[in-house]
Amino acid sequence: MIGGSLGLGAMRFHDDIDQSTSGAATGYSGRLGFGIGPRLLLLVGVDGAVSVANDFVYDQTIYYIGLQAFLSRQLFVRGGAGIGNITGHDNSDFLYFGKTGFGLTGTVGVELLQGYNWSLELAGQVTSGFYTDERWTSGTAQIGFNFF
Repeated sequence: MIGGSLGLGAMRFHDDIDQSTSGAATGYSGRLGFGIGPRLLLLVGVDGAVSVANDFVYDQTIYYIGLQAFLSRQLFVRGGAGIGNITGHDNSDFLYFGKTGFGLTGTVGVELLQGYNWSLELAGQVTSGFYTDERWTSGTAQIGFNFF
């Protein structure tokens, strides 16, 4: 399976001294899956979100290995763990910071339309990146396509 999705939601920053902020975000997902059992896929993927606030662009990406399980013919859950990366740029694309840490991602969705070798999905995705002294989390609603 190969799939991808885009959507809208929010991103939140929180640090160890209780400072936090949040803003609107655009979420994205790309995945490559291999069937390992009935209704079960092993995934290699990338999930993330981009947010713009105060003339800065924040981009968090989670590179993960995970699983997708179909709970019914159309309802699925997927999740994974891997490497998280957060960067902050200004409008001229000058990199102000970049951090790497541990990342988690989780998705619950439904395949709205199913063809012989494709599907259209609606899903809710949450990603979290855990970095030195801070955590970035995003939640987005996404629409995507999968090809089998």
